[in-house]
Formats: sequence, C-alpha cells, structure tokens
Amino acid sequence: MGLASRPGRSILLAPAPGEQHGFGLVMVDQFFRRAGWETWMNGGADSEALIAMVAERHFGLVGFSIGGETHIEKLAILIADIRRASRNPDVGILVGGALLLQEPMLVKRLGADATARDAEEAILQAEALLALQGRARGSPGLPS
Repeated sequence: MGLASRPGRSILLAPAPGEQHGFGLVMVDQFFRRAGWETWMNGGADSEALIAMVAERHFGLVGFSIGGETHIEKLAILIADIRRASRNPDVGILVGGALLLQEPMLVKRLGADATARDAEEAILQAEALLALQGRARGSPGLPS
C-alpha cells in the first residue's frame, strides 16, 4: 500500500483560536502533502466549526499553531473539546509555532500529544503518533 493510500494519514491544520498567522501552517500543509498525507487547512474557522469537522470526519491528527501566550487557555479548551467530539477516539494532537519553540513543555498544559520545531519534525511526530494509535487498536494506522 502506498503512502498516500494508507488509512489514518489525515490531518486537520488550524491556528489556535484568536491567532491570525497562517503562513507557517501553509508550509506545514505542503510538507504533509508531499509526505503522502491528506490535509485539511482551516485558517479562519471558529472553535465550533473545528469541533464539527472532527465530529463529522475521521482525522488521524489535528495540528495547531500558536504564536502568543494570550491564546493558551483557549487552545487548551479547544483541544479538550476536540478529543471529546472526535470521530477518532484516539485522535492525535500536534502543536507547534513560535510559542512552543520557546516553551516546549506547554504541550502538557495544552493537552496535546507532541510538538515539533519544524515541518519535517512534525511529520516524524505525526507518524509516531499514528503508530501509537495503531498499536492501541491492534492494527497500524487504521481508522476505528
């Protein structure tokens, strides 16, 4: 089975609630596409729209970018809501951005699974999270 056809290799990318930057996410999106992932970008959606998307469609991962401290609590709440609403009970949450470069330990406070310094590392982290999902279900990378 080729990379692009492997189940579970899907990611929804969005900025943290209230964040306006999107250039970094566009670059991350392109790296994931080149690595064979199905990607969805949601640059301006509010929290309710993102929650509806994960409830409607199976995503292996959801990735957020956060640049400023003022959005930490909103993102933590959104991540918890996404985990509750997700069609994928094992959805992985990846976070990145300028704030995480300065404070990588925020991953735990946000309720995320991993962070990455750049797009290449994000793909490696995403693959590792998918592998963990597969082991938890007994079959690598398959949607539940």
